[in-house]
Amino acid sequence: MGKELSLLDFFIVLAKYKIKILINFIFISIVALIIALCLTKLYKSEVVFIPKSNSSSGLFSLIGNNLTADFIGGSSLSKRQYKSVLYSRELREKLIKKFNLVEVYELTDRINPIDYSLKMLKKNIVIEEESEGGLGITDVVSLTIRVIDKDPQLASDMANYLFVLLEEKVLELNKNEFDNVTEFLDLQIAQCEQKLDSTRQLKKDFQFKNKAYNISQQVSMVLQAFGTTKAEILSLDNKIYYLESIHSKDYNGISTLKQKKRAFEQKLREMENSQKNDVFVGLTKSLDLSDEFIDLVTEVETYTHLRSLLKQQLEQAKIKQSKNFSPLYIIDNARPAEYKFKPKRAVVILVIVFIYMFFYISILLLWDHYLYIKKHTPEKLHRINILLDNLSFKKK
Repeated sequence: MGKELSLLDFFIVLAKYKIKILINFIFISIVALIIALCLTKLYKSEVVFIPKSNSSSGLFSLIGNNLTADFIGGSSLSKRQYKSVLYSRELREKLIKKFNLVEVYELTDRINPIDYSLKMLKKNIVIEEESEGGLGITDVVSLTIRVIDKDPQLASDMANYLFVLLEEKVLELNKNEFDNVTEFLDLQIAQCEQKLDSTRQLKKDFQFKNKAYNISQQVSMVLQAFGTTKAEILSLDNKIYYLESIHSKDYNGISTLKQKKRAFEQKLREMENSQKNDVFVGLTKSLDLSDEFIDLVTEVETYTHLRSLLKQQLEQAKIKQSKNFSPLYIIDNARPAEYKFKPKRAVVILVIVFIYMFFYISILLLWDHYLYIKKHTPEKLHRINILLDNLSFKKK
C-alpha cells in the first residue's frame, strides 16, 4: 500500500476483510430489521375543505356592498386566516381536553403536561393549503387538516373534531364582530334621531318665528301681488297722462290719481323691503329666509337619510349576526387510515446499514493503513506519538 489510498487499495482491503465485512453486514442488517419492526406505526387522516372569504366578484362586486353575493354566506376572515385559527392555542387545548391527550401521550408525570402536549400536536398536526393564481396574485383553493397518530381512529376523530372547532370558532368570531357592529349602529341611530329631532325643532321654530310656512309659495304670492300693483301703477300713469293732455294741471282728478299712484308705489316698496315677520314676506328678506330655510330643510333631509341608511345597515348586521352556519365547504371528512403513513421500514433499514458499514469499512481502511505505516515507515508513528503527547493534559 502506497502513501496515498487509492481505489485499488480500497478493493484490496475489501477483499482482505471480506469475511468480517460480510459478518458485520449480516449482523447490522438483522439489527436494523429488528429496529425497523420495533418502530411505532403512525397513521394519518385528513379533512379537506374549501374556505370562503368575504370578497365578492363578478357583477355583484360592481354594483356595491348592499347587493354582494356574500351578503349572508361570507366571512370577515381571509382564506389564509383560517390557518391561524387552526394553529391557535385555544382550539388545540380543547382538542387535548376532548381526547385526553395528556394521558394518550403519557405526559401526566410532567410539570406542565399541557405545554408538552401542545408540542406533540405541533408535530402531529399539519395544515396545508392548495393555491392557484396568476399575474402575481394567488388564491387559496382548499385547506387540508392532516393529523398523524399511532391510533388511526384517534387520528381520524381528532381531524374531524378540529374542523368542528374551526366552524364553532368562525361562528363565534362572526357573532362577536356583529355584536359590536349592532351595538355601534344602535348608538349611532340614537344620536342621529336626537340630532334629527333637534334640527326639526329648529326648523319649526324658524317657521313660526318668521311665519315662513312655505317660502316658495309665499314669495310667489308676493310676486303676484307685486306684479298686480305694478300693473295698477302703469294704468294710473296712462290715465294721468291722458288727463294732463286734456285738462290743466290743477284738475282735481289728476292729483287724486297721483296720490293713488304714490300709495301703490309705497306698497311696492313695502313688498320689496319689508322686514316684518308676516306671511306676506318682503322680497329682499325672502332671499335670506330662503337660504336659512333651505339649509334647515337640507339638514333635516340629511339626518333622515342617514337614519334610514343606518337602520338598513343595522338590519343587515342583525341578519349576519344570526347566521348559524360557517362559510366552510367540506370536501372530504377524515376516515381511519388502513395503511400506515410512516415509518418507511425499508428506508430505515437502508439508512442504518449504510451508516454502520460506512464507518466500519472506514475504520478497516484506517487500520490497514496504520499497519502499513508501522511496518514500512515507523518514524511517522513516532512523530504522531509526540503530537499526542503534546496534546495531552497529563503532567510530565
